[in-house]
Amino acid sequence: MRDLMMLGAMAFMVPMALMHGFVAFLLWGYTTVLAPANFLYGFMQDFRFNFLFAAIALASLFLRRLPQAGRFRLDRTTVLLLLFFVHTIVSAVVAPEDNLLRYGRIEGFSKGMAFVLLMPLFITSRLRLHAALLVIVLGLGLHGVVEGLKFVASGGSHRIAGIGGSSLSDNNLVAVGLAMLLPLFIYFVQQMEGRLARWAALAGLGLTILAVVATNSRGGLIALVVLGLWYVMTTRNKALALLLVVAAAGAVLLL
Repeated sequence: MRDLMMLGAMAFMVPMALMHGFVAFLLWGYTTVLAPANFLYGFMQDFRFNFLFAAIALASLFLRRLPQAGRFRLDRTTVLLLLFFVHTIVSAVVAPEDNLLRYGRIEGFSKGMAFVLLMPLFITSRLRLHAALLVIVLGLGLHGVVEGLKFVASGGSHRIAGIGGSSLSDNNLVAVGLAMLLPLFIYFVQQMEGRLARWAALAGLGLTILAVVATNSRGGLIALVVLGLWYVMTTRNKALALLLVVAAAGAVLLL
């Protein structure tokens, strides 16, 4: 049934991607962080969703069919990203031969770097940036919400091993990935105009925090502490922020 539902969704998503290159870019990012194969068990499980939307997005870019396309600029951030990419490639090349995971890791990393380096060409306005952040929250945030609900339903005994078929394939990686998502949830809590949307973002924030705890990752715990301190130091209402952080820390310790 899930595979049929995904097939039906693709019947709408593919035409939308073909009509607008920016939509293809959004769907490229969405299917990457969502990793749909984890929710499918039939004929759609092996379908390469992100490859399809990446191909459509790149085709719209090279064929000059992308409205309001940006320009590639070799600024400081881009140079640092390129140097980091070169460093990673060199590290993979000189790694021990018995490291069987390096080729899969470098392939996934290269795809992620391509997506990041192409962002300035597709994201050229505040509205597009808002849409891109929303897509990331809806994609990766689904894992945080689902795993957080499992953690609550199990009374705190549920453990997350990672998201299979993605770069967040173990508990430490998925803990850091979900922790990086928390500032985006805070952003939408502050920016959304509708009360229901704000409450949904707040619920997603709380459940994703529980999902980080469910990874049983010490790195994830450190990330939560750092984010809590960052939130207290940067928010205007520091007293309320400190109260919320202390309450969240108490809940984490109890769980």
